[in-house]
Formats: sequence, structure tokens, C-alpha cells
Amino acid sequence: MFELYDYKISGTINADGKGKLTYSLQKARNSTTENLEFDFGTKTQCGCVEFDIRVYDREPTAIEALINRGLKDESGNYVGKLEARRLLDQNNGVGVYRNGFRIRPLGDSDYDWLKLNEARVQNPSKKIGSNQVIGTVKIESEDISNLKEKSARDGLIDNEAYKNLIKLVSSAWTDGFYTKPRVDHEILAEHSEGLIALSGC
Repeated sequence: MFELYDYKISGTINADGKGKLTYSLQKARNSTTENLEFDFGTKTQCGCVEFDIRVYDREPTAIEALINRGLKDESGNYVGKLEARRLLDQNNGVGVYRNGFRIRPLGDSDYDWLKLNEARVQNPSKKIGSNQVIGTVKIESEDISNLKEKSARDGLIDNEAYKNLIKLVSSAWTDGFYTKPRVDHEILAEHSEGLIALSGC
């Protein structure tokens, strides 16, 4: 499932706030990949961050396309639309990892630490929900990143470094993903009846 995304943004942002991101689109007939330079505008204050976030559109035609790209169950059989949605629901979330271990609850499907759903309520046509993403964020040690785990091992302390991590991942996402078109020519052709003009503004 991880390789069957519609959109992906991945890369590394160094502690100085600069990095390289790769944006990939598989939704269109001709898949595209573009490398982008990223500048947070300041030091991250949360160390070097590496991430890989994949988006799965949830409308019926996108679910069908996901199945057609090869979504199968454990037995190797193609799944139906309901099973595809169940698999997305089961696996969504953006996990934060340090030294190969996930910091819980970050990445749990019901824990929206990036506040994607909150942003989506504000602008549903341009924002994604937490049930659309599967991804990883890798962070450095506490000493380097100042991202400190809570004593009960239930997440990260809500300090300046944590706030910057959220801003950094969100900024990399919006600056990379939302500057790219989300509708391909195939979808436009399929739904072009009555369409007079389409503006990218």
C-alpha cells in the first residue's frame, strides 16, 4: 500500500532550515517527480528532520485507481472499495521515529498531531485530512533536536522544538505539495462536460 500513493513528498531539512524535497505524483497517467529546494527561513530549532509523507485521495474514483494500481490483501487478491477504505483507515497517520523506534501516540490513526483535520475544516478543498496520509518523520536525538519525550513515553513535550517540528513538516508539505496541480488531464477529460474555463489562480 505504501508504494501505491497518489502524491508523495519526501526529503531532508537540515538544522539550518534548508533542504531538498522530492515531490512525486502517481495519480496522473504519466507519473512525475520533481526536486525542490526548501528554505524554512530560519534554523529549525528541532535539528535535522527527514520525512516521507504519502497521500491517498479518498473519493470513489481515486479508491478505484488505487485498487487498479495493485492494492491487494495478504492473500494476494485485489481488494474491493470497502476493504481499500478500511486499509487506509487502519494504516493512516504520520509517525515520528527516533533511532528506528516510533514515538507513540504520534502516528496513531486517531492522533492528528499535525492538526490536518483542523486545517481541513478551514479549507476542505485545499487541505488533506489525517485519514489521507501515511508517513514517517525521523528526528535526531534529544540533545541535538531538543525534541524531548514525555516521562510517561506518551509523545513529545510541547516545547518550542515540537512546535517548530509541526511548522516545519506542515510548511514543507504546503510549499511542496500545494504548489503542484492536483488534477490531471485524464480527470479533466472525464469531467469536462459544461466546463468553460479552469484557472490555476
